[in-house]
Amino acid sequence: MVYGVTVFLILTLFATDSLPAVWFSYHYLHKPTVPVVTQCVRLNVPEMKFKLVAQLMNHIFNSRYLPAHLRTKVYWKGLCGQKIEEHELLQALLEVGDGASETLCLCLNISALLIFTLKSTVL
Repeated sequence: MVYGVTVFLILTLFATDSLPAVWFSYHYLHKPTVPVVTQCVRLNVPEMKFKLVAQLMNHIFNSRYLPAHLRTKVYWKGLCGQKIEEHELLQALLEVGDGASETLCLCLNISALLIFTLKSTVL
């Protein structure tokens, strides 16, 4: 009985000690021959704090993983294909499984076309 409690305590300590990370993959929609690359970013690094998807996006472009001219041509999608907005919390996404592992990674879709939203106006 004591052995089970000890193993549970060790597993709990290991889980709390491990740094949370978010996994995502780059999908070039305009170049289907380019291989999909998966990347992992630690969330609790002292010099960088990531709470929002926008902060992760800024890190990707500030680190030059993607060139700056693609900034308006990228968008996020989750596991079920739903669009993820930049104001969403990374922790909330990880809690439902989006981006929690290499096999459950978020998709950073990169399009050749400018991404914008048309708003209809009634005259």
